[in-house]
Amino acid sequence: MARHLLLALLLALASSLYACDTAEEGTDDDDAADDDDATDDDDTSDDDDTSDVTATVTLSLDDHPNSVLSAIATVTSSEPGTVEIELWNDDVGPLKTLPTESSTDHEIVVVGMRASSTYTLQAVVTLDAGGVAASSEQAYTTGAAPGPLPPVAGSYTADAPVGITIISPQPSPMSGDTSTWPTLLGYDREGELVWYYAPTDLTPMGSEFSAELQDDGTLQVILNGRVRFIDMAGDTIQDVQAHNPNWVLHHDALRLPNGNLMLLTADTQNMVVPPFEDPVDVKYDMLVELDTNSNVVWSWSTLDHLDTDRWPTQLSLEPEPMSGEADWTHANAVFHDESSDTLLMTLRHQSWVIAVDRQTDEIAWTLGEEGDLTLTSGAWFSCPHAAKVLDDGTVMMYDNANETTEDSRAVIYDIDTTAHTATQAWDWDTGLFTVNLGDADMLASGNVLVCAGGEQRGPGSTDGLIAEVTPDGDVIYELAIGDGLWTYRAERVTWLVEGD
Repeated sequence: MARHLLLALLLALASSLYACDTAEEGTDDDDAADDDDATDDDDTSDDDDTSDVTATVTLSLDDHPNSVLSAIATVTSSEPGTVEIELWNDDVGPLKTLPTESSTDHEIVVVGMRASSTYTLQAVVTLDAGGVAASSEQAYTTGAAPGPLPPVAGSYTADAPVGITIISPQPSPMSGDTSTWPTLLGYDREGELVWYYAPTDLTPMGSEFSAELQDDGTLQVILNGRVRFIDMAGDTIQDVQAHNPNWVLHHDALRLPNGNLMLLTADTQNMVVPPFEDPVDVKYDMLVELDTNSNVVWSWSTLDHLDTDRWPTQLSLEPEPMSGEADWTHANAVFHDESSDTLLMTLRHQSWVIAVDRQTDEIAWTLGEEGDLTLTSGAWFSCPHAAKVLDDGTVMMYDNANETTEDSRAVIYDIDTTAHTATQAWDWDTGLFTVNLGDADMLASGNVLVCAGGEQRGPGSTDGLIAEVTPDGDVIYELAIGDGLWTYRAERVTWLVEGD
């Protein structure tokens, strides 16, 4: 009996312990379920926080008053974001404009469209909160091209990037043709006109008319007595009076980091110099710095720093056709090297490039034959154009090669001012000889845009040629100008890029 009672008590105790364990396990499962539910709720909340915001986007298109090849796109988005205008048709694209700054309201000038062509345009907004929204597609038809236009042909390989090449085709003064092309013309890769600038208030500066891209995306153009900065729509951003009875503005100018303007100018002085028996009006070049109020704050003259007994080229000995002046130095470009605060002057008739120290007014170095840098390899240039310092410190220019039997070329020199040496680092032979004009620009891709734009030596074509060349010397783009026309310089702008 006692044994049965003890067994019953043990069974009751075991049952009680089992019930407690089961209750605790059930509590853990419930807690886990509650945790899972809480986790699911949190995940759902997080997903809601990171979901894309929707937006309504509207696009309206209007003609641009300055150009029949441009449109004004007005874009409104219900949520802030950056905007790109995508455009295409059966022959072109897709292309797109560069992204705007973030906002809900945008006005975008769309450039780069061909004449008498219908495009489809769409505004695409990348929303600040994440996601992308787009407007409905709209058709836009450009107007007829202003004419007459010069014959231009373009060709390119698959490696050539989208871009607009700006030139100023005009008849050679040597041709006897008195007509002019008072516009800057921009062409796409196929040689189709997609942009132009035709100032109506001032005339261009003769054969030296060209555009130069600025760091802020504007273009500098030099007109008679003025230096003008325009945006891609052709609207004037700044207009500087550069005329002065003490000098003549010619060839080039540049905007300095302090906002002042550096002018390339010339004047004459009647004097006796060794190549001539009688006194002659010697034309010499000067640098003149204007502040933002057009006051002269600094100037520098080749007459004060170079030897007037040095007349090394046949070009320097030939009197100017109109004035009869002896064109001693004939500067054609000025470039500011910010790293050294020097100004490079390309002195074509001296076959030199000199660097002027703005702090001391002294010539820091002279590049070229009989200069103060010894050439360690390669060949010297002759009668060059448009020298500039590249980002790596090398110096690039267009070598016309007038006083040689060689072809004109683009060439780069590595200079060491400590060792007083210069080494030819790269060149590209144009296969042409251009008596005058010319330019070479380093593009962001590392390719070089070469303008062999001038009169050619001897019988045959005088057509200007622009080529984009890779570092290996491969030509991936050419723009040929017909009818014996030339162009002073060429400039590449990227106002449109490849679309998605």
